[in-house]
Amino acid sequence: MRLDLFISATSWLAGSVASPRPSAGAVPTGAVPTGSVPTGSVPTGSVPTGSVPTGSGATHQQRRQPQGPAPRDSCSDASSLFPDVPAIPAGAWDSHIHVTDPDGFPPHPDARYTPGVHTIWDNGAFENSIHCKHVVIVQPSIYGANNTLLIKSLEAIGSGHRAVVVLDAAAANNPALLRSWHGLGVRGVRVNLQSEGVVESAETLERRLRQYAAAIKPLNWVLQLYTPMALIPSLVHLLQELDVRVVFDHLGAPALPSNAAGSPARTLQQPAGFEALIHLLSKGKTWVKISGPYRLSKKPLDPDYKDLDPIIEKLFKVAPSRLVYGSDWPHTRFEGQDIKPWTRHLLSMTRGDDVLRRKLFTDNAQELWGAK
Repeated sequence: MRLDLFISATSWLAGSVASPRPSAGAVPTGAVPTGSVPTGSVPTGSVPTGSVPTGSGATHQQRRQPQGPAPRDSCSDASSLFPDVPAIPAGAWDSHIHVTDPDGFPPHPDARYTPGVHTIWDNGAFENSIHCKHVVIVQPSIYGANNTLLIKSLEAIGSGHRAVVVLDAAAANNPALLRSWHGLGVRGVRVNLQSEGVVESAETLERRLRQYAAAIKPLNWVLQLYTPMALIPSLVHLLQELDVRVVFDHLGAPALPSNAAGSPARTLQQPAGFEALIHLLSKGKTWVKISGPYRLSKKPLDPDYKDLDPIIEKLFKVAPSRLVYGSDWPHTRFEGQDIKPWTRHLLSMTRGDDVLRRKLFTDNAQELWGAK
């Protein structure tokens, strides 16, 4: 069993200079020497709202210094995006994006990949292109529990947005830090069992999930899980006992059958763990992100990823109030993907059901992320 919670690689320093990677004997993640700052925290005044988060690589051609918050349109022109399908509802949410800047904020030394520079300013242009007004920044695996770039980016875009962090033991036991993040818009904690990470026993994972649940419950945060769908049955009892809201990334990360690409249209070949996911959805505290289709599909050349349609349609049927849209921008490990055709396809799947469409893109996200 793998848990993608790496030890933090960088310490935050005042100003715009990222620290070097720690050497032997460096202070462990969460330990705070005199005059320093806890992992991921940002002292008052360090990044004025509207300033671009920068680090030691400020000369990168993609980095720029706009004034004011990253521009995000009101979606008033959404009908022009895909004129032949229903428009994205006003005030739409993109509930799954990442920000990465390996130049200014070096990844953890054990990171399995190095993405390009994708700042919150780059994301503003992307969200405008698909007419989403609000975003949820999700901590990517490359930074482990060092949430510095995420927090700085959340500060930069101002109110109306949310974020999901990764915790280490020190942060999980620091209520004051969690409350400060809550004030900025953090509303969840991510546990990544899908990407390469640390191998943990079931007992260790259970202890960790219990610790996180205890930390986030007073704040009504969400426990966000990126786990293979086949693992969900082993988590059902524990998740119900924890009694916190849970959201699964990327359709619950099903492993499609090897012959799924050739299956008849609209035929659901039920992946392992799907029944357990449906069971959790029926209990009212579980949500699913409709996101990351290229990570799952057996039809990578189909921009609509139609082999996922039966799963999505089943989720539409059984849990229309527990689904949120996510672009998964900037598509780490799949950089260069164009998610617009699939977004258009999702809109076409909601044709004739205005209520479902508004739930998927707006209302459900407002409820899940505490933005009503």
